Amino acid sequence: QINGTSGYEEAAGQGLIAGVNAARLVMEKSAVRLGREQAYIGVMMDDLVTRTPREPYRMFTSRAEHRLLLRADNADERLTMLGRELGLVCDARLQAFERRMELLGAMRARMERVFVEGKTVWEMARRPETTVEQVREWLNVKDAADTGMVERAMTESRYEGYVVRQRADIRRQAQAEEKRIPTWIRYDEVSGMRTEAKETLKKFQPATMGQAGRLAGVTPADMALLAVVVKRGPGQRAARATH
Repeated sequence: QINGTSGYEEAAGQGLIAGVNAARLVMEKSAVRLGREQAYIGVMMDDLVTRTPREPYRMFTSRAEHRLLLRADNADERLTMLGRELGLVCDARLQAFERRMELLGAMRARMERVFVEGKTVWEMARRPETTVEQVREWLNVKDAADTGMVERAMTESRYEGYVVRQRADIRRQAQAEEKRIPTWIRYDEVSGMRTEAKETLKKFQPATMGQAGRLAGVTPADMALLAVVVKRGPGQRAARATH
């Protein structure tokens, strides 16, 4: 509550980061920071530092612009090795993780080798009407443990195209972090941008896109519109950014 949040999960997330970094401080090591594309804890911590909550902060999935990457089924892929590096993942858990990754890799390869109706099972899994039972039958999967891998691989197959685009967006955002905002920008002329964002940007006059994106009241959607206007240049700054 002191930090402006409520809820059990929010408190647990902050406590975890505080405890890890307190220990690292004692050991004279650098602090750990989770990115917004890496974990919901990273989204929460970034929001608390860069924005001023108008009410007790709750960690909703809608707050994460990269939530397609922050799925429950891939949390181990995102965070296990970091946890191991920090001394938070024991040998048994690490071995279980490595075994899951082996099984998942084997399942992906199997789905790409087997053909049904002229398409690989990996491609067939993208169809909304395709069920786990059908994929199990096509691959002759009978073991219960493998069924979990089928479901996970199917999820990856269905989201594959979107995930590729989202990772490309993340790379572009990282490159844009230090991109300077031109002096010719007139925020009132950015079509589609919310009034709150325009007023905030005019008030603080951020020098870079990274600074602008961290201002309270400026959302990722506002930043996307601003990036379009900057890319188009001063000659077309009044054009509709949403086209």
